[in-house]
Amino acid sequence: MFTLKAKDNSVKTIFIPIGFIVLLLLLTSCNGQCNPKTDYTKQKSDQSPIAPHRFSENAANTLGKNIRYIFQDKKGNYWFATDLEGLYYFDQKSLFQFTEKDGLCGNSVTDIQEDVNGYLWFNTNKGLCKFDGEKFSTYSDTLKNVSRESLAYSQTDLFFCYDGFVYRYDGTSFFKFIIHPNTYNPSSTDLDRPYGVYCILKDKSGNLWFGTDQKGVCRFDGKVFTYFTEQGLNGGAVRAIFQDKKGNIWFGNNGFGLFNFDGKTITNFTKKNGLENPDFINKKTTSNNKPNLARVWAINEDKDGNLWIGTIDNGAWKYDGKLLTNFTTKDGLTNNKISLIFKDKQDSMWFITEGEGISKLHGKTFKKLNL
Repeated sequence: MFTLKAKDNSVKTIFIPIGFIVLLLLLTSCNGQCNPKTDYTKQKSDQSPIAPHRFSENAANTLGKNIRYIFQDKKGNYWFATDLEGLYYFDQKSLFQFTEKDGLCGNSVTDIQEDVNGYLWFNTNKGLCKFDGEKFSTYSDTLKNVSRESLAYSQTDLFFCYDGFVYRYDGTSFFKFIIHPNTYNPSSTDLDRPYGVYCILKDKSGNLWFGTDQKGVCRFDGKVFTYFTEQGLNGGAVRAIFQDKKGNIWFGNNGFGLFNFDGKTITNFTKKNGLENPDFINKKTTSNNKPNLARVWAINEDKDGNLWIGTIDNGAWKYDGKLLTNFTTKDGLTNNKISLIFKDKQDSMWFITEGEGISKLHGKTFKKLNL
């Protein structure tokens, strides 16, 4: 465990005044994936049609290490998206695996969502898939034929990133959602995508937020797009956006750190507390050999209101409103590359450690998850 004092890296504890944070009214969570979190507990039905335990031939002995995303469906069962290993499903008793041979579009899956009808959607390297409890169906060709639309949306809609665009799904139909200016029209050979979307958030007021590759954060309030690029927010990709219980909003940037927004002003939380990594910004090295909060890929909040921040090179950080504490492999993490932080319906905290599976928080230490 490593603890720092604000603006003084030589001491062990960071003291940050509560009055420092006067934030706003927004979001739920985004952890590097293009997947808006939506609370479906008050929607149509809690009875999901998904019942893959029927597929006994898909039984698996162990959970793979290359986990990208975790999702808990309406019944409380867990789904794990992986890189190259397809999907794992855990019904709280048995583990199953689904790959391309079972009809999954692609074996690299980036995110998982559940629609109002209880069907599951998987964004893969080979297209968008739906699982109806019996079979997988691909929607890649469907998306190619979708035209641009008016930007009306409802709280229950899903949003997908695919082939450089954002798509909205209302439970029946798809619509293309464009966030870049009409004047932006790159050639097909130009692989630079400054408006590329890493994550999408729907806040408590219904605003949509998009974390982009080079254009900071874009907010859509139903009428107007507003871009936030202050304090270096557009200097690196925005990999995570989160709204805490109090309505405060946080942005995670890959290079310039953790930001917050009070409804009027963007503050660079990392810079304010002396936790930058200028060597990474200057492309010299990925780590400056001291604890830093520069490359933020994941943000979440535990049941006690503590904010958890995952970095891709410096482990996890906990912020309780006063103290900021760093957790690393010394505290049980399988490695210090945190790509996602997930809180399940039982308030357990899960930390995806890149290439090394999942670590779960137990008090003040971490233990590797073994299903």
